[in-house]
Amino acid sequence: MAAWLRGRRLDYFMERKKAVKATDRKNGSTQGLKAEQKTGQGWKSGPEAGRIWKSDLGTGIGYLVLAAALSCFYPLSIRASDYIGSVKVKFVLDEVSESGQPLMEGETNSTKYSIDEVLTLEEYMEQWKDNDDADDDGNDRKDNSDLLALNATYLSMKNYSEVVYAAVVDSDGEQIFSSDRAKVSVSGLGASCIRLERLNDKSTMVLFVKFADLDSLAGEIETAGWTENGYGSWSQTVGTSAAWYEMRLYADGKLKGGTKITAGTSYDFRPLMQKAGFYRYQVRAVSASGDTGEWKESESLTVTAEMAAAYKEMFALDMQTNSDGSAPPSQVTYLNLGWQEMETGRYRYRESDCSYPQANWRKEDESWYYFDGDGYLVTLQYITWGNERYYVNESGRMLTEGKAPDGQEVQTDGRLKWPDI
Repeated sequence: MAAWLRGRRLDYFMERKKAVKATDRKNGSTQGLKAEQKTGQGWKSGPEAGRIWKSDLGTGIGYLVLAAALSCFYPLSIRASDYIGSVKVKFVLDEVSESGQPLMEGETNSTKYSIDEVLTLEEYMEQWKDNDDADDDGNDRKDNSDLLALNATYLSMKNYSEVVYAAVVDSDGEQIFSSDRAKVSVSGLGASCIRLERLNDKSTMVLFVKFADLDSLAGEIETAGWTENGYGSWSQTVGTSAAWYEMRLYADGKLKGGTKITAGTSYDFRPLMQKAGFYRYQVRAVSASGDTGEWKESESLTVTAEMAAAYKEMFALDMQTNSDGSAPPSQVTYLNLGWQEMETGRYRYRESDCSYPQANWRKEDESWYYFDGDGYLVTLQYITWGNERYYVNESGRMLTEGKAPDGQEVQTDGRLKWPDI
């Protein structure tokens, strides 16, 4: 408005200047424009013109001041109705990446905007890499390096409840988004918006969102079957964030060996199959918070006498007995329970039911040890279990004091954490 008023006055003044010059040339006058101003009755010259000019100038300045004041509250080119004030997005689980990270979709009922896509933060930031226009005047881009650093830590721990995602929201018309985060409402999966930015001359809004419920989203087992070599193997439906799995084996309808736990998606049941019969197992997912999914049952596997004999030869316990002529002989001890050094030089731990820990912990002599998916002792490695991270030393013992090699402090229960700054 101020610019328009100023432009109109200058245009009118320039037109009048040309007319006065033309009149001066015709009449031979030397008064010029300085001595002539417009009044309500026409144009006058001389001393009176100066007084009228001052009055008219004051009025013009008043208009300009008023226009400037109004522009502080209402942008000259954008009306209040051009803004999208509130944004509401509901999130649902879409699929799971190959690494096991849950991926989301966004939904909205609004006709003013739509959800373009929901990306991992890493995917979103990669889009702006080496882009010369990423930080031009049309974008309110943030420095998200802090979020990327946190994501790297939480992704390595598979603590998806602390991982940040980027939801891209586009205006469906010519309206633009306001920057008031208090008017952004997100729901589903324990969503919370921790940051936002506006792009494309504010016609795009990016919401940075975390999902608290992902650590309690165990997911369901989709398939449960057997491999050719006697391992149970299963897969999950969309929604997996299982920290580990529980399994129960049944031989001819009777529970065999109790409930087993593994962080892997397969388990060697052969040590428990030393008799011929029909075997099946049940498996369910368990989240880091302890929530469980539904039990999924496998089909039946027939273990023949030949198969059972082979498994017995591989996994049977060796007993040392005391035979002094009395009957029956009394059992003294097992020769191959506990720690077992294998031909490879690596160690396993044999339980009393002939099984061995697989992708799971075992406490022995007040210390915790971790075994990989094949049942071998793990040494000098970081172990992610649920939402926590641990470290095992050269003997395989979990650290419970001091610091891990990367500088993380070891708490008394073995959990690692970065020192407080």
